[in-house]
Amino acid sequence: VQWSLLADPECLKWNPHAPEQLFVSDESGRLQCFDTRLGSGSAPLFTLSAHSKALTTFDLNPALPTCLLTASTDRT
Repeated sequence: VQWSLLADPECLKWNPHAPEQLFVSDESGRLQCFDTRLGSGSAPLFTLSAHSKALTTFDLNPALPTCLLTASTDRT
């Protein structure tokens, strides 16, 4: 399965609450979620413009499915 990103990827993680979902952060500060069941080239389930610079890392809360944390080179 393959998707096109709008910027270079920084971090990638599988969703622990929905194993078919893949999160990817990029150097433009975006976080996108893709559903692998939809196949190559499918639109992301959502896109979050979280930072003004590279979104270098993020984590998903293992106990709270709707809680995630992001960090960036913009120091936020």
